[in-house]
Amino acid sequence: MQALVWVYRHAAEHGGDPERIVVAGHSAGGHLATMLLACDWRAVAPDLPADLVKSALAISGLYELEPLRHAPFLCLSAATAQRLSPAAMPPPRGSQVTVVGGDESEEFLRQAALISQAWGPRVVIAAERVPQRNHMDVLNELADPHSPTHRRALQLLGLLSPRRKPLAASP
Repeated sequence: MQALVWVYRHAAEHGGDPERIVVAGHSAGGHLATMLLACDWRAVAPDLPADLVKSALAISGLYELEPLRHAPFLCLSAATAQRLSPAAMPPPRGSQVTVVGGDESEEFLRQAALISQAWGPRVVIAAERVPQRNHMDVLNELADPHSPTHRRALQLLGLLSPRRKPLAASP
């Protein structure tokens, strides 16, 4: 969180635009990216914009932590699992793209559907299920310039070539 505060406050000094902060993550990183999108940034510091993070790309993310609560290495209470579950939070101002491999576990597929349902199409502007991809090789889609995942990442970053038509939101 503090790293993004630093980025926001110093981006212009390094040629960046603090009004175009986009985050991405895979698996637990997808959870973290989603949490950063949902963060109440004004509670972190009053000089920050409420929507410091404009968009998030969450690949195979976790959005409800209750099913993980009993994993011995996590030590999550019911209250903590609820507090750290993005699906239980109000929809943020920004936008999110979710990606999940079609060959992932039922739980990852459920998690992806859950955040789309919880936050709705205004926030989750695309929900992609990539056929024949599992939890690890779904990341290959991000590196493939011909894949919808790659194009969606470029859209979120504002880097999609004007010659390419933007992708419509997925159901």
